Amino acid sequence: AAPEKEDEQAENDSDNGDDDDDDDGSDGGRRSRLCKSDDVKSEPLRPGDVIEYYKPTATAGDPDALCQAEVKFVNPKGNPILITSDIFTILPSDHQVKRVKRMSRGKLLDHNGRFRAINNYVLKKEGNPNAIKEIMAETTARTKATIQRAKDELEAKMDDGGFFPRDLIR
Repeated sequence: AAPEKEDEQAENDSDNGDDDDDDDGSDGGRRSRLCKSDDVKSEPLRPGDVIEYYKPTATAGDPDALCQAEVKFVNPKGNPILITSDIFTILPSDHQVKRVKRMSRGKLLDHNGRFRAINNYVLKKEGNPNAIKEIMAETTARTKATIQRAKDELEAKMDDGGFFPRDLIR
């Protein structure tokens, strides 16, 4: 009777009611499910998410090269795959990025992501395909406003001194 109880106890210990196995068929338990390889696409990357990455032209690990940008458009078959709010940086498909904030029901929530290649995220064609044009228009408008503000300040300084006629700068 004792060997039967030991066999029954061993069966109960090995089968804890958890039928979730890994994709590769191994029954490594909780630890192997949490430590998935970088090849497994489990985390989506969507417009509105904020990603963190190192500039592609910088030295690896340089703290000054660490950037954050908002994802504006995702096109898994396009080149580039991502359009971000930093339009002057084009990220190759194998570049390592980390999702630090995720868009959920219209709210931006903190996310404890990890660095992985862009093509190792779950990517669906989403967002505004004209994002680059809109960002360039915003940047141009902001630059023009800055120039106009500086010009107005200069004119105000010149009027105060009474030395320089306005007609010369028009």
